[in-house]
Amino acid sequence: MKRYQYSEWDGTQDKINLDEEKLFDQFTDYLLQDGDLNVALQWMMLQYLASNPDINLMSMDEYLNYLRSLKEEYFKTFNLDYSFDDIKKELKKILNKELQAIEMKFKDNQQELAERRFLLENIPKKLSKTIEALRYYDFQDKKAKQDFEKLLRDLEKLRQLEDFFEKYNRDFHGETPLPFKESVGMMEEFKRLENLEKDLQEGNFITINLEDLKYFLDNDIYKVFEYLQGIIEKFKNAGYIEVSGNRFSLTPKGIRRIGQNAIQSIYSSMKKDYFGTHETRLGGFGNVKLDHSKKYQYGDPLNINLSQTLMNSLKREYKTAPLALSSEDFEIYDVDYSSQSTTVMLIDMSFSMAWGNRFAGAKKVAVAFDHLIRTKFPKDNFYIVGFSSRARIISAEELPQLKLVDGSRDMENAFTNLQDGLRLAGRLISRHRSKNQQIITITDGQPTAYFYSGKLQFEWPMGYGGISPRACKETLKEVFRCTRQGITINTFMLDSTPALRSFVDQITKINKGRAFFTHPLDLGKYILVDYVEKKRKKVS
Repeated sequence: MKRYQYSEWDGTQDKINLDEEKLFDQFTDYLLQDGDLNVALQWMMLQYLASNPDINLMSMDEYLNYLRSLKEEYFKTFNLDYSFDDIKKELKKILNKELQAIEMKFKDNQQELAERRFLLENIPKKLSKTIEALRYYDFQDKKAKQDFEKLLRDLEKLRQLEDFFEKYNRDFHGETPLPFKESVGMMEEFKRLENLEKDLQEGNFITINLEDLKYFLDNDIYKVFEYLQGIIEKFKNAGYIEVSGNRFSLTPKGIRRIGQNAIQSIYSSMKKDYFGTHETRLGGFGNVKLDHSKKYQYGDPLNINLSQTLMNSLKREYKTAPLALSSEDFEIYDVDYSSQSTTVMLIDMSFSMAWGNRFAGAKKVAVAFDHLIRTKFPKDNFYIVGFSSRARIISAEELPQLKLVDGSRDMENAFTNLQDGLRLAGRLISRHRSKNQQIITITDGQPTAYFYSGKLQFEWPMGYGGISPRACKETLKEVFRCTRQGITINTFMLDSTPALRSFVDQITKINKGRAFFTHPLDLGKYILVDYVEKKRKKVS
């Protein structure tokens, strides 16, 4: 029997979680559009600016140009010609004191005196090397030793300034000479300026130094990046993302949340009575297990365990009357889904899918479908296959960040090879002995690529709105193979030209599956509801 552990309500959990979930849901809506985590974060920034009209930002190029002009001011103002003179003088004093000390102490031991004198007179010329060479020297003069230890404490800064000098000395041509300490301070400030320029240029939202934004630029850009870093921190603390340096990635929890949000978004856009009513006391689909109980989650059938629901309410507000039910109190009977199916969803990744939110709509329904299978139908098998010039399996982890093939950069991979998609789907389905087998195809165009005798072929359509006859012929052969295998092919076409309608009609005539000519935003309403309704009928 399943066990569920409950923690005492302290009045804070929902508020925090809702805030984080709401932000993350907004973020993932942008992510599904573009497939890039950083671009989604930039959209969040634009949304923040839209809701804060008092913030006035320059363009990123203007900020970068301003930082570069600040660097030029440093070059015009300062010079580094005398930056090491203080260290040189101090080191010379130390060596002279030590030479005098050993002359006195070892005047009767000429060999020891000669060895020490040779060491002190033949040290490296580079200052940092000199200090490093004397690090373990046994000083005979106490004052020389104390003064050397002070230099030793500045060794790392000295090394950094030497490297900085080698890189930039020729650029600093101002009239203000800087001694060692001031040179180090200027160097550290200049490096902060350089790092800020680099982070802005590379879009390093995560690690950019907020205080440097305020110090070198202005308070407005500081507020924006503070907001972005706050979002990242919230997502990280909620367990939705992992952060490594300037990069962040989705966690399994984050991917599950994206799926849950996709389902909620699809279902909330439907009418409340879309599923119809249930006359039985325990409505829904599957076999209700009266000995198993769990917390209600959005989208679950309302097979309410009334006694446990009331107990949860009592635990939460046992001192108050009358009893008030809250959403977190509801507990439902678990359901056993015994009807097993294998589904492969084919998603067109050719570049034309970028138009009219086609690809974003396809990704959203794929994410939602994957979440539905994992949470409601765990015995079912589900695969996602992306196809352009070739087909490949898409993992659930990759799906939210999946991008279209960019035809302007990679024309060879930007064609539509539905044949290869169907072939790969058939192989995946053949791994299982499911009675219910289906391929869901989401595309906006007819085939323009195919394999013939093991070689990839490309074929442009015959005129505007025309077809690619050889590609269509080879694709229909694959439809025949899938049909003989007992696989149902349901096609969701996101365009409706006559040539496309004719091609899809041929698929349905061969396979007896269904075809839908629909808008990208309506995909979920058809695909998810159709799947759930079929599950209901099979176990009723």
